[in-house]
Amino acid sequence: MKKFIIIAALVVVSVAAQAGESTPGAPTPSPSTMRPYGWTGVYGGLNGGFAIGTDSAYDLLAATGGVLGPPSSAFPGSFPAMGALLGGEIGANYQVGDIVLGAEADIDWSNAQGSYVDDPAAGPGASTVTGTAEWLATLRARVGYARDRWLLFATGGLAASGVKVGISNYTGAPSPYLADRQTLSGWTIGGGAEYALTDHWTIKGEYLYVDLNDRTFAFRDPSNLCGCAAPGGVVAEAKGKAEMNLMRIAIGYKF
Repeated sequence: MKKFIIIAALVVVSVAAQAGESTPGAPTPSPSTMRPYGWTGVYGGLNGGFAIGTDSAYDLLAATGGVLGPPSSAFPGSFPAMGALLGGEIGANYQVGDIVLGAEADIDWSNAQGSYVDDPAAGPGASTVTGTAEWLATLRARVGYARDRWLLFATGGLAASGVKVGISNYTGAPSPYLADRQTLSGWTIGGGAEYALTDHWTIKGEYLYVDLNDRTFAFRDPSNLCGCAAPGGVVAEAKGKAEMNLMRIAIGYKF
């Protein structure tokens, strides 16, 4: 009988101990909260933001007798430009410990624009030069430091932008608006922070500085109002370049 009581007591103590370790109704940690987040994978997403920068026009030339030369009244100028950005991106990450290495490509529609009057003294007949970045694309490497679902990163690489430059009143009197489009290329560098909202969805904020090299823009007038070149010939030229500061927010999905 004593042996039975002792065995029963041991069973009760054992059951009580197990119950203490696993209390009925207590929340069980989910696997996703017990393991660190992994950044390795391919992702895609949408981004939006704005650009603030500086456009420059210089080495201005105007046609006289079919020959391009420095104009007597036009001046080079740098002018602020700003506008919105909206586009998409795709990339891939590979995590080694706390370090995340990756690559990202994106392309954005843009309406960043600025203008300047090339000769204010000309009054109503002054020409206005306008520069517009119509799209912007980058191809960049990324390196980051991960703390579970947070990722701080630096990035840099190549940049390109489709830029339209236009000139109004090029004859010094009311005349057609002439424009030319060129693709400017250059480089970009920046950084940002990203947070994993779930195992698949992330949100990111980033800053990029973009420096685009100059290209020559040629302005042709089919009607040759100035009588300075053959019909459809180049009546003016200018070199243009741009620098931009981009601030963007992106929502991404990791596959």
